[in-house]
Amino acid sequence: MRIIWSKKAIQDFENNVEFLNTEWNQSVVHNFTLEVQRVFKIIQISPKSFKIDKKNNCYVVSITKHISLFYRLKRNQIILLRFWNNYQNPNQINIS
Repeated sequence: MRIIWSKKAIQDFENNVEFLNTEWNQSVVHNFTLEVQRVFKIIQISPKSFKIDKKNNCYVVSITKHISLFYRLKRNQIILLRFWNNYQNPNQINIS
């Protein structure tokens, strides 16, 4: 299955990497990106294996204890919606 990044997912990912780079170091950024790639591989093999978020009509997977990925399936595509910081108010997430 092909992975498609939404504009919000790109922005979220870049913001998370920038935060990690500023507050931590390049090693933490590297580990985060490796974990994202690992999760992508799992999603491509078994896209329905993660929890369904009924409120937002999508799937959600924990990348780290701090960041969750929201995605939808559309035909033969995996649409990445948001990389959400779990410390934010979940009622404020805007998935469209």
